Amino acid sequence: MRGTYLTVAVPKWLLRSYACLWANFQDKEFRMEDAKKVLSHQKNVGLILSLLRRAGWLSVTLDQKDARKRRYWLNSIEVIFEGIEKTGNPTKQKHQGEKK
Repeated sequence: MRGTYLTVAVPKWLLRSYACLWANFQDKEFRMEDAKKVLSHQKNVGLILSLLRRAGWLSVTLDQKDARKRRYWLNSIEVIFEGIEKTGNPTKQKHQGEKK
């Protein structure tokens, strides 16, 4: 997995957003503008991407040409499920390295 966050389970509404993104991008990089086109039925795409990132379902890096922009890519469902299995508690979000 490319991200630094542990993988945790997400609510159904967020899973549906992930599925829409996966259907369009799979493991290819995309930008916020691309996600907004795919998730045009959603009000706050930025929040969706942030929640997916924090749950370990999506990874992000800064654009090398413009640090204000970000590049996103989705983690595969296999990697996600492996991560959920390893956490032992699929509803607890904890950044690796944080103190308990």
